[in-house]
Amino acid sequence: MKRLFIFLGLSMMMYSSCIEKKTLEVAYINEADGSSFTPSEVSALGAEVTISFNTNYQWQIKGYTKLDFCSLSAIKGNAGDASIVVTVERNETGDVRKAEFDILAGAAVKTVTITQTETNAIEIGTTSFDVRPEGGIVEVPVSANIEYSVNIPEEITWVKALPMGKAMVNSGIMLEVGANNKWIKRSASGITVTGKDVNGEDITIPLTLNQEAAGATVLFESEVTTAWPAIDRTSARGFHLAMFDGSLLVSDAKKIHKINPADGMYSGEFVIPGSSVVTETMASDDAGNLLFAATSVMPNADFVLYCYDGSSVKQLAKLEKTAISSTARVGNIRVVGDVKKKAVVTCIANNVNLFIAWQIENGVVKETVMKNFPSKDKALGGINFGVASPVSYDLNDGVVFIGYAGQYELWYNADPKNATKDNWTVLFDTGTAGNENYNAVSVAEYKDRKYLAISQDGHFGYSAAPKLILLDITDIRNVTLAYEGKFTGAFARAGVNDVKLVAGSDNLRIYLANAGYNYANCIELK
Repeated sequence: MKRLFIFLGLSMMMYSSCIEKKTLEVAYINEADGSSFTPSEVSALGAEVTISFNTNYQWQIKGYTKLDFCSLSAIKGNAGDASIVVTVERNETGDVRKAEFDILAGAAVKTVTITQTETNAIEIGTTSFDVRPEGGIVEVPVSANIEYSVNIPEEITWVKALPMGKAMVNSGIMLEVGANNKWIKRSASGITVTGKDVNGEDITIPLTLNQEAAGATVLFESEVTTAWPAIDRTSARGFHLAMFDGSLLVSDAKKIHKINPADGMYSGEFVIPGSSVVTETMASDDAGNLLFAATSVMPNADFVLYCYDGSSVKQLAKLEKTAISSTARVGNIRVVGDVKKKAVVTCIANNVNLFIAWQIENGVVKETVMKNFPSKDKALGGINFGVASPVSYDLNDGVVFIGYAGQYELWYNADPKNATKDNWTVLFDTGTAGNENYNAVSVAEYKDRKYLAISQDGHFGYSAAPKLILLDITDIRNVTLAYEGKFTGAFARAGVNDVKLVAGSDNLRIYLANAGYNYANCIELK
C-alpha cells in the first residue's frame, strides 16, 4: 500500500508539471527581419507586398473577405515561418485607400495595414471664368496631389500667372487679368494647367477666360431726313464730317451744317468767313483746324486745299492740274496731326488710282508724294469709293487705303514714297466683299492707343446695314479689332458715308453719317 501511494504521488507531480509547462507557452506572431505589418505606401500603379512572420501556433486570416482591392496568396498555415503575398490592384481613384486584415495564431492577433497612394491627379472644378472689363485677380481653385504648372501662350499678353511657389494639394492658381481697353469681348482659351500622371504622361486641363468689353453707349441715332432735314444727302460728293469749335460739321457738297455733337440735333448752317469755295471734301485735324476744298477734275482744274483756323482762311496745299494728264477727280481728304505744327494730309485721284500725300510742317508743305494705291487692274470709280489716310503726322509711318477697286480689305504701305499698286500689304479683312462701294476712315489717339475707324456703305443694298469697324493700330503690324457696329436702317439708295473719331479725356466718340441708309449715329466708348 505504501508503494502505491508513492507511485500515485509521483504521477500527480509529473501531470501537474506538464500542465504548468503548457500554460506558460504564450502564442506569438513576430515580424520577420525586413518585413513589416505596416509596409510602406504602395504605388497607385499597384504592386505585390510580401508579409513575412513567425508564429508558434497554427494561423489564419480574419477579414480577408472585406478586401476590395487586395488579394492574398494564403489565408491559413502552420506554426513556424510563414509568408503572405498581398496583391494590390491599380488605384484608379483620386483618393488614398487602405486595406486591413488580421493574422490570428492562438490568442495572438496582428493587424496588417496596406496603404495605397492615390492616382496622380489635378482637379479643377471650374475651368471657365467670366471677368469684368476692368480686369483683376481670378482665383482658380485646384485640388492636386502632384506638382503642376500654369502655361500661358505668349500671344495672350493680358493674362499673367502670379508666383505660387511649389503648387501642391488644395492650393490655387492666381491669374492677373489686365483691363480690356477694347470694346469687344475677348477670350483666352489657350491657358493650361499641366502635371504628370503615374506613368509620366502629361495631365493637361484647359482654362478659358472670357472678359467683358468696355462700355459702349449710343449717344444718338436717327434718320438724316428727320434729324437733319436741311441736309441734302443725294450728292455723290457730299457727306463729309469734321469737328470745329465744339460742333460736328456735315458737308453735303453744297453747304456746311452744324450739329450738336452730344445729341445729334441740327444747329444751322455754318459759313466759312471770306470763302466762296463749294465744300465738297472736308476734314478737321487734331488741333481743330478745318481743311476744305472743292473736288477738281484733272487736267481741267487745280486742286486747292484750304485751312480755316477760326480767324482766317489760308491756302494749305495745291495740286497743279497738269500733275495728272488723264481725267480724274481729286478729293476725299484725310488728315492726322496739327497742320500748324506737323501733319500729313492725303486725298485720292479716282480713275487713275493715285493717292496724294502732303507732309506739312508749321503750315507749309515740305513734301508732296503721288503714288498708286493698291488695285487689281480696276479703276476706282466715284471719288468716295476709296480713301487713303495717313496713320500719323509723319509720312514715314505709312499710309492706309480701302476702296472699291478690286480690293475689299484695309491695305497698308510702310513706304508710301515708293508705293506701287503691287507693294501694299493687308492689315485687316473687313469681311464685306461686295458691300464696300463707299468707304471712309478716321484716325485718332486715345489713352496712349491709336485707333482707326472704317465705315462702309453698300452700293446695291445686299440687305446689309452700314458697317462700322474700329481697329487698334497702335502696333501697325499687329492690328486688332477694338469694336464693331452694324446698324439697322432701310436701304434707300447708293450713298456716301463718313466717319469721324473724336478723342476726349475720358471717352472716344465715333460719329457716323450714311446717306445710303439715311442714318446718323454717335457711339461713345469709355
